[in-house]
Amino acid sequence: MPSQKPRHSWRTRPDPFVDVWDSEVVSLLRNAPHLIGITVQRKLRDDHPDWYPDSMRRTLERRIRQWRALEGPTQGVLFPQEHQPGVRGRSDFTDMSKLCVTIGGTPFGRRLYYFVLRACEHG
Repeated sequence: MPSQKPRHSWRTRPDPFVDVWDSEVVSLLRNAPHLIGITVQRKLRDDHPDWYPDSMRRTLERRIRQWRALEGPTQGVLFPQEHQPGVRGRSDFTDMSKLCVTIGGTPFGRRLYYFVLRACEHG
């Protein structure tokens, strides 16, 4: 099956962006790192009308993804957390006197306490 074939690391054809990669594409990405592949391709087509057809967009998107992973702007750090159901709780107090709630004409100036066990509110 194709999914079981080992991946090759060599290029099967010459890189079509080798002439403009460092001089144009990388400078665009450094100035505006949020740009997507089709925007960069349209800019290249405006500058070089006969060189970069739509069929090269996927190649450009792969190159941009590799550049972002190796040299692009730093990404935020994420520390995954595991929450075991019923082990930790979350609690909160709400001061009801500021809301001017009355029950039968009597002011309800108490605090409400809210408690829920982690990962139990959806079960």
